[in-house]
Amino acid sequence: NLPCSLFQDRLVQLERGVYLGWAALGGDVRKCVANIGISPSFVGEENAETIVEAHVIAEDAPLPADFYGETLRLLLLGFVRPERKFDFTNGPGELIA
Repeated sequence: NLPCSLFQDRLVQLERGVYLGWAALGGDVRKCVANIGISPSFVGEENAETIVEAHVIAEDAPLPADFYGETLRLLLLGFVRPERKFDFTNGPGELIA
């Protein structure tokens, strides 16, 4: 829950979109996918400023049930694709397939 305003100047230097990388939570390092952008799929609820949404991939062991307030460090290694708006009218299955 770190305000993005603390590092907004760095975020605007990055292209909006999906990145792959590593996430460190405590001494545990996991793969992650992160979106940097404004959440354009939520029409009328887009973020006013650029945000980071990280999705930590728990392959070998589950993540702690609640790690709010903990420090999560991200190392973004590569750009996957630009941020885009999705149509959710047919459910999320289309987006995953």
